Amino acid sequence: MAIEPVKSRYKANRRFDPATYFNDIVGVTRPENAVVETVSLRVDAKTAPYLKTRPIHHSQRLSTSDPTGTVYQYTLIPNYEFISEVLRLGDSAQLLFPDSLREAIAKKIYHLNSMYHD
Repeated sequence: MAIEPVKSRYKANRRFDPATYFNDIVGVTRPENAVVETVSLRVDAKTAPYLKTRPIHHSQRLSTSDPTGTVYQYTLIPNYEFISEVLRLGDSAQLLFPDSLREAIAKKIYHLNSMYHD
């Protein structure tokens, strides 16, 4: 297959607003039929300052905090990139809510664990 020039001129889609389209997701993956959810993530005291200065998403809000850790809340569509960010935090983070997302992450962790243990 070869690349060939076209005779028609590029016509920008003026109805597409990237700021709106990407507002409620982390990264670029937008799952079909997904809805915005409130997500709670608990991080340990050592990791909390990092997330305070480097939020996972602009909707990040401090929910509660104590000497052992902090709970952040997000209003977003959970997607591949968000889940990757949670998993990247390893054992310093625990997703608290919603249950459906907790289960999805637990399945990924179970599968990952089975890859390293015969």
